[in-house]
This record gives sequence, C-alpha cells and structure tokens, in this order.
Amino acid sequence: ALTLTSGAVHTTLGNLGVQLGDSVTVKWTVFGYRGNDSLKADNDFTITLVRKRNLGPFNLLTPSDNARITVRDNETTNVVITWQPSTAATNYRWLIDLPSGNFSNPIAVIPSDAGGTATTLTLTSGAISTLLGSAGVAKGDSINLKWTVRAVQTSVDSILANASFQIKAVRLKDLNIGLAEQELNAVRVYPNPVNDMLHLSTTSASLVNVDLLDMSGKVLNSTVLNQSLTFDMSGYAQGMYMLRLTSGDAVTYHKLLKNK
Repeated sequence: ALTLTSGAVHTTLGNLGVQLGDSVTVKWTVFGYRGNDSLKADNDFTITLVRKRNLGPFNLLTPSDNARITVRDNETTNVVITWQPSTAATNYRWLIDLPSGNFSNPIAVIPSDAGGTATTLTLTSGAISTLLGSAGVAKGDSINLKWTVRAVQTSVDSILANASFQIKAVRLKDLNIGLAEQELNAVRVYPNPVNDMLHLSTTSASLVNVDLLDMSGKVLNSTVLNQSLTFDMSGYAQGMYMLRLTSGDAVTYHKLLKNK
C-alpha cells in the first residue's frame, strides 16, 4: 500500500504544470521487485485527478450590469461597489477596463475597503471623475467600460468573478468652470491619431504646461504651449499616450494614439 496526502498530490500536479481548477487523466500501475527481477501488475488503472482550488466562485452585485453613473470633479458623494464573498479569499481588487479588454492591462486596479479585505469598494464621485480624466475622458463626455473583481488567496491563488458588468460613466462638467479650465478646454490638439508631428494651438495668452505621458502615468516629455506648438512624435513607439495640459490649478487630459 502507498498512502499520499491530498496536498502532496496537489503539489505534484502543480509541479507538472496542471493549473488550479484544471484536471488531468493519468494511468497508474505497480511493479514488484525481487533482487534483479521485476514484475508489472496485470492491469493498469486510469484515474482523473482534479487540482481543486480553495477559492470559491462569486458574483458581482452593484452597480448592476449596464448601469449608468454620473460623476463630477471634487464631489464627495459616495459610489459603493459590492460583490459576493469568495470562499477562502484573503483580499479583493476592483478592476475596470474598456469593453474590448480582458483585464490583463486594466485602466485601474484598486484594493477594496478595509485594506483590501472587504467585499465593498467605496469611491467618491470626484475620485472616479479624476480616474476618468486620467483615461482621457473630457468633462461633459461619457465612456462605456466594464468592471470585475479579483479574489485573491495570498500567495496561493486568484480568480475573477463569474462575469464582468458593463457600465456607462458620464463625467459631468464643473458647476462653475474657472477661466483657466475654460482656456484649457479651448486648446486644439491635432491630428489624432498622429504619425509624426502633433500640433497644439490656443487663442489664450496664458502659458500652458504640456506633458506627454505613457499609459502608466510616466512623464516622457514636457514643454510649454504659447499659443502654438509643434510636438515631434516620430521617435515614439506606436500605441496609446496621454497628453496632460496644466494651467494654474486646472488640468485636462487628452488620450493620444500614435499610429506608426
């Protein structure tokens, strides 16, 4: 007889590349030995081994699928995101992405309340508005997104909720738009998408700080717009970038696509 713990078999399957939640069908037999002689059992047995995961499946709750939320900078109204608990989870992370994404490179990843241990996430309307701004959503515009939650068992396993939820986020304009922000909103950025030369222009006499950022928020270049500016994008790789315009306390973002 041979006695193995479930944990030992679980570890062996992991070493062989069997992922958590997956199964593998194998066959086993026994050899008997005496001195230099050996004899195999008359038959083989086929067995299916399932590498169980401790984390249990769970569903999202609110905001409901296809919900619409409106947000505005500096508003303190709370938006509460909720989901069911996952068995054995030690913490949770909220993920939001474009409808075409698969959450491998989401727009944002935010730990849940209570240091990541709660099945809720409370964000102010202002915080969500700022997040949308960093993703290139101008005030007065809207964007279709989807969100989910990743349940994590520390250093062992992680799973996404059974399904993601679609959401439409509307970023409202400020109730009282200051002069500086009005001037930023009047800045023209063209062409977009861009191949080589990006042009910025404004009729304002105020200087505007211009920062080129990658999608992680890293500043790649900085310059100043004084009514007109030509920015050479030829040396940058194809992909998405952010253009941050700053004048005093006012900040606006433009999502920029570099074609080639």
